[in-house]
Amino acid sequence: VQLGAYGTPQLLQAGWSKPSKRHVAIGRYTPATARFQAPIGNVYRLSLKGFASDAEARRLCSQLKAAGAACFVRNV
Repeated sequence: VQLGAYGTPQLLQAGWSKPSKRHVAIGRYTPATARFQAPIGNVYRLSLKGFASDAEARRLCSQLKAAGAACFVRNV
């Protein structure tokens, strides 16, 4: 489940801080970050891993969206 993409590591940390405090269900999963080069420069992706199934990831993302957060399920 991708939670966001940010232009700096500092923004990534801020991007993790808010949802991890606001949405308790996130705590059951492991945060993962990745840096990649995009046409606009470095992008730092924040996602969650540790789901038993695609359906579990989709359920969590639906819950987050219902609570006002942004997310999507990435194909691995």
